[in-house]
Amino acid sequence: MKTIALNDGRQCFVAIREQKTYTVTLMMPKLRQEIVCLGEFMNPPFSLRRRQGWNPEGYADKLIEKADILVETDENGRIIGLIAGYLNQEELGFISMLIVDPKYRRLGVAEILCCRIHQLAKVRGILRMQGEIRESNRACQMLARKLGYHKLKENNRWELLLDDTLEVPIMGR
Repeated sequence: MKTIALNDGRQCFVAIREQKTYTVTLMMPKLRQEIVCLGEFMNPPFSLRRRQGWNPEGYADKLIEKADILVETDENGRIIGLIAGYLNQEELGFISMLIVDPKYRRLGVAEILCCRIHQLAKVRGILRMQGEIRESNRACQMLARKLGYHKLKENNRWELLLDDTLEVPIMGR
């Protein structure tokens, strides 16, 4: 497994594997397609939202243009997990999307992606991360608690204060 970070919203990616850095190219239409495909594993899935008038391709385009996107891939380079976050506000970052292919759940993929985006946020001087978690998404709530997030009083918002103790876990623990 490897983590690939979208650097500039275009075609430049940096892959991190076993403490070594590689440069990889992934064309934006492929990333857009992968985001829409992974969106089918969300609740509700993108296809249901589309029938309600929502545009998954437009959402994917917005993420590609404005968010930082980290993906986890399998040994064949297929995206198995994705986290997208807005790390462009002073002191506050926001996780907009976290999704893992069901075949790869319970292996630590989501935790690794969260930790990587937390590290990137810290490098950019962000002190707090927030995200919205549906009441029905117990697995994500458990992960958030494990990572140190606490539920805010407003809506379904959760928040983490970033500190110097962040470590990226090893897959499968």
